[in-house]
Amino acid sequence: MLWRTQVPADGSHAVNMLPALILLGIGLGTVFVPMQNLALSGVEKDDAGAASALVNASQQIGGCLGIALFSTVAAAATAAAGGSTMAALSSGYSAVFFWAAGVAIMIAPIALLLINISRKTFSGTASSDAPAVHL
Repeated sequence: MLWRTQVPADGSHAVNMLPALILLGIGLGTVFVPMQNLALSGVEKDDAGAASALVNASQQIGGCLGIALFSTVAAAATAAAGGSTMAALSSGYSAVFFWAAGVAIMIAPIALLLINISRKTFSGTASSDAPAVHL
């Protein structure tokens, strides 16, 4: 996200955007699957479908709220930078990516502190009498 704050108004997609998008895709791909598994760890087999639906609905709602919030930030930053010129639009998008990076940086330590599960429990190799998640 911080890389994308540096994209100039007259920048090239292949040079300025594509490397950041590839890095973002790799990062999201390595995060979403383990987070889905973590969210479903300790859930009984009979409840796995409902729990999975809840996780997916939460991701959709979070995405909608994020788009609404960051669209507002982009519109305000673009208007403050002078309207609908390419430089103003670039400034608005830079502000959004800066705020998104800030949110991610603030949330990461919270997630690391709240997620407390052993590797054996997460991989399913722990004994059956061990609790699934330690909060």
